[in-house]
Amino acid sequence: MTRPAATLTAFATLVLFAGCGGGSTNKSAGTKAQGGPIPIPAKEGEFRTVIPRGYTNNPSVAQYWARGPEAEDGLAINLIVVRQAVPKAVDLKTFADGTLGSFSHRAGRGSHLEQLSVDGEPAVAADYFVTASGTLKGRKTHVRQVWVKHGPWVFFIRDIAPPVQYAASLGALGEVLAKWHWQ
Repeated sequence: MTRPAATLTAFATLVLFAGCGGGSTNKSAGTKAQGGPIPIPAKEGEFRTVIPRGYTNNPSVAQYWARGPEAEDGLAINLIVVRQAVPKAVDLKTFADGTLGSFSHRAGRGSHLEQLSVDGEPAVAADYFVTASGTLKGRKTHVRQVWVKHGPWVFFIRDIAPPVQYAASLGALGEVLAKWHWQ
């Protein structure tokens, strides 16, 4: 594996398992959405989208983080966007396949990559299960991951939900993607 590919794979693995939600001690850390989707710019300004109804804006090191409803066990739905600088020649499908392969030992069987677009940019998405480590050790989450390359960045758009809330979380992810506009 080349050095840039190894670096990207290591970063992608970190992104997939860090900050997967739930267990926050500060339940009022964000700003609650009032009455409908609230427009919001990304932390670094590359895009704007919305915080879905019923979700909370959680400013953080991520470009975007919306915390959704909690399941009975306290694990919350999270919509998170992070970015990674990549060389111009990086192929998005190859990058996404490599990311999925790098954590297959910790994730359940994933779906095949699905092609879609994010505000006109080609994107790919996959669904998979992850068994958490750290403070959430042993808890399963269902993840829908979207990868989109824009300029020098690959954006990881992640919908992370307890399996019982996954179907409901997809509507919020769809809303975030539909309202996404590059700046």
